[in-house]
Amino acid sequence: MFTELLQSFVDAALEGEMDHHLEQEHSAGKKNRRNGYGKKDVKTEGGTLSLNPPRDRTGSFEPTIVEKRSRSLKTGLDEVILSMYAKGNSVEDIHRLLFEIYGVKYSNSAISLITDRIWPDIVAWQQRALRACYAIMYLDGIHFRVKEDHKFVNKCVYTVYGIDCDGHRDILRIYTSENESAHIWGQILEDISSRGVQDILINCIDGLTGFKASIKCIPWQLCNVVSYIKSGIRSDLYRTRIRR
Repeated sequence: MFTELLQSFVDAALEGEMDHHLEQEHSAGKKNRRNGYGKKDVKTEGGTLSLNPPRDRTGSFEPTIVEKRSRSLKTGLDEVILSMYAKGNSVEDIHRLLFEIYGVKYSNSAISLITDRIWPDIVAWQQRALRACYAIMYLDGIHFRVKEDHKFVNKCVYTVYGIDCDGHRDILRIYTSENESAHIWGQILEDISSRGVQDILINCIDGLTGFKASIKCIPWQLCNVVSYIKSGIRSDLYRTRIRR
């Protein structure tokens, strides 16, 4: 499901790295320019990416995010990239996350060039229009222990995963917060509705208090809410009609 996001990010990052490389070459008085694209497959935890790394005239460009002879992303890089698509990130957040990828090798100006390539793609993904109807929508918050500002903290990743009436799957929304609450779920569902969703046949959720009430507040035409316990011990079907 995440392959498309990874692909877009790595492609944009490679372009940003090339921008920085050519800027350095020109500052040193060297005559160098772009020279088309190569082709390589890279394995990630989210699937195989078919990349087209940019090439330069002199062959001096050495990409960092996917090195020339590497056929896989660095361990843990998938998670860092996906976290950038979680709504709430600012340009400063992207700078910080990119420094986790590139470390001391790249200056702040280099990170800025890469950010300039990546940021529009992230914003476009967050704000893209959605389908009017989804057959099933899964809403779940997953808790992680993550390192932030040199200490470990708890984070909840809100994930909205939809299946349309043709069986196509899509990640509709990713959001991070310190904890899970029905109030935040309500805000996320309002965002999804504002991006074009009008009808959900089945919403699949857990037993979080107030979750069903948050769904009932959204003006979807026909909504079936399936509440379930993750252990699979029991399930309860709750039906409600809203603005039929």
